[in-house]
Amino acid sequence: MELYDENAGRGLTIAALVVGIFALLVSCLPIGGLILALVALSLGIAGYTKSKNAGVKNKMAIGTFVVTILALIISASATIFALSKIDGDIIEDFNNWNYNNNDYFYDQNQKLDEINNNFDSLNMTPEDLDKINKASEDFDNGPGGAPSK
Repeated sequence: MELYDENAGRGLTIAALVVGIFALLVSCLPIGGLILALVALSLGIAGYTKSKNAGVKNKMAIGTFVVTILALIISASATIFALSKIDGDIIEDFNNWNYNNNDYFYDQNQKLDEINNNFDSLNMTPEDLDKINKASEDFDNGPGGAPSK
């Protein structure tokens, strides 16, 4: 008489189903969902193989495979999407930002040099500067000028 174990592979299949459901819940996370789905798939295959070798029909294994394959597809898609966004884009964006900022600072320094050169070309004496300052104060405080603060 042959021994018949009707629970053969059932524990592995239940473990695969639990891990597969958890993998489905976290399947939007790029790499974590993919790893969990692969673990669930391997547990499901082991449970199905063990139950098949014992001659037991394991209907729960089919449900486990459906959940696990769905989690595998979603998490593989999320991983591919994340890697396509990370692949060089971040480094390229940083380099572009760095170059743009260097150009900006270069432009600002160039503008300051132009202002200094224009100011030096006026050949103004300190008395001329005092007259300009007094005229601007008179304009700010005088009638018809800008309102006083």
